[in-house]
Amino acid sequence: MAEVKIGIATRPRNGYFENGDGYFTKQWDDMLFLAIFDGLGHGKVAAAASERCLSILKEYYQAPLSVIFATAHDALRRTRGVVMGIALVNLSTLLLRYAGVGNIATMVISDEQSTHLISMDGIVGYTLPTIKEFTHQLIHGDVIMMYTDGISSSNLSLCPREQLKGADPQFVSEEILKKHAKSEDDATILIAHI
Repeated sequence: MAEVKIGIATRPRNGYFENGDGYFTKQWDDMLFLAIFDGLGHGKVAAAASERCLSILKEYYQAPLSVIFATAHDALRRTRGVVMGIALVNLSTLLLRYAGVGNIATMVISDEQSTHLISMDGIVGYTLPTIKEFTHQLIHGDVIMMYTDGISSSNLSLCPREQLKGADPQFVSEEILKKHAKSEDDATILIAHI
């Protein structure tokens, strides 16, 4: 079974105390669950949606991905809603299953290339699309990177692959947050070394 190292860095929008972004990770048996989500807007209303989403994930992480999204959608109807990406990895077979709604970026970084995983347009709690689950075969040494739109994708593309794959994921996450987070938004990045 693959050994996993995870790094996570998050912070609220400049000038705010409440963070509308959130994340949840869980490892059990030979499974790894990774999720990040972003409550719409900023401040207390975004944080309230994010906290509600977190409580659903803690309870339903072992359910099928479509059930998790449907349950979260129902629970978040009276909030601003969230965008969310969920990656589920079988650590024995290294098969990754992914589903996402909204502008969450998720990619797999291998030695030779980076593969962007697709999130469907929509908002969990407001306009939930049909959930499409995508699969990707990982190999040992791959890196899963998930981040909210508070991280500048254009600047992030300049990060050397060797740094993303070779350095401690917590250190890299914190460096990316420091260098590439947008001041006008909440920002979260999760990096998992498989």
